[in-house]
Amino acid sequence: MKQTLKHILAVYKVKRSRHRAKSHNNQEVKYINKHFPAYSDDLFFVGISKEGFAFMTRLAFRANNKNENWLALNIPGKGTWSFENLSLPEGEGYKQGGLEYACGEGGERWKIKFDGKLVQDDKER
Repeated sequence: MKQTLKHILAVYKVKRSRHRAKSHNNQEVKYINKHFPAYSDDLFFVGISKEGFAFMTRLAFRANNKNENWLALNIPGKGTWSFENLSLPEGEGYKQGGLEYACGEGGERWKIKFDGKLVQDDKER
């Protein structure tokens, strides 16, 4: 009897999980757990083109510590322009100041926007 009941429950759980479509869109939202002081919700992106353009960026949202942000953009023949850990105000979703990540297609495509200045040596643009 006990084994039969376990089998019935197992079959039910497997069938139920097959019918439930999991949406990545629900998972791609910022979450901060205030109950864990070291909690951090981080995103990190890297891209490179065949022509040599490259970028790296990261946003980290901390429960009980300062947020982290950085962006580096390498332009062939022009060098690397970047910023790191600016005191940017936290916005809605994955946004700090002018740096924002937006999930377009759950788990597939992200849009990365930046409106601000980057630095190379003592130059700012």
